[in-house]
Order: sequence, then structure tokens, then C-alpha cells
Amino acid sequence: SSNRSAIMEAGAIPPLVKLLGDGLRVESDTPQERAACVLADLARSGESKVEIVESDGVTPLVRMPSSTSPRSQTAAAAALWHLSSNGENTIAIVNAGGISRLVALLSVDNPDGQGYAAAALRLLSTSGENKTDIIQADGISPLVQMMGNPAGTLSPDAIESAAAVLAELSRTQYVNKLAIVNAGG
Repeated sequence: SSNRSAIMEAGAIPPLVKLLGDGLRVESDTPQERAACVLADLARSGESKVEIVESDGVTPLVRMPSSTSPRSQTAAAAALWHLSSNGENTIAIVNAGGISRLVALLSVDNPDGQGYAAAALRLLSTSGENKTDIIQADGISPLVQMMGNPAGTLSPDAIESAAAVLAELSRTQYVNKLAIVNAGG
């Protein structure tokens, strides 16, 4: 934590966000990927969360799960998970299209990325409007598939997050409950 504080106090967050570029077309072993990894770790701190959002880091981080770099996908999803623990940040994440990108990551062969995406969706799913967005992004089926963990590659935390999102979704309309049952949940 002292390293995180030192990095933040040195003013590193705005240049790291700038290194993300637009968050698209990120390849493995690039400055974009490394910046995303550093920001994912820095986002664990409350002060850093605010500065990442104020430095316009949300949009590139939201776009990164669509990249072909598994490490970038994972780092971006981890950063979004940490950022989404702040209620004000959830609005920025949702407005940048975060829900659909996180849902899409649930179906990518990247167990760590899937776990962080489910964890972020877990925090985002506490809002009624976000529940609707998760359903409209076709999130139910990949969440149910994660719970079954057919390949046995997901962590217990990832499976728990998927179950928690489904629990949130089932607390609302009957049609959501029926969709979960129809998806095998």
C-alpha cells in the first residue's frame, strides 16, 4: 500500500491513463497493457479510484475487455471492479458502456478476466436500471455457465460473484427468474 501511495503522490495516474490511449486494439506486452495492470492495482485505493475517474480513465478501461490481450482484459476488468465499489463511479462505468463489455468478457476464454468481470457486475447489479442492462446484454446465460464451471478453471470467488449477480437479477421481475431457470440456473 505504501508503494501505491507513493505512485499516486508522484502524480502517476494521469500519465498512466494517457498511456491507455483509447483502450482499443490493445496487444500483449505493450505500454497500454502495462498501464492497465498498474491502474488495476492502484484502483484498490480509495483516493486512486477518484483520480482514475477524474483523469478520464473509465472509457479506455471499459473498452479494454474487448481487446485480444488476455492480460489487458483481466487488468481492465479488475480496475473496473475496484472502481465500481464507489457508487459515483458506477455511473461513469455504465455510461461508458461497461455493462455490455463486462458481460461479453464473461464468455471469453479468460478465467481471471471472467472472474473480475463477474465481480464488477456483482457491484453494478445492485441498481435496478443496471439489472435491466445486464439482462439486455444477454448476461444471464454466461453467468449460469460460470456457475457450472464446466472446464473447472474458475476460482470459487468467480463462481460466487456469478451467483451473486444472478441472485440480484432474480430479486426483481418474475421474467428474470424464468430466464435464469430457462438458462439452466
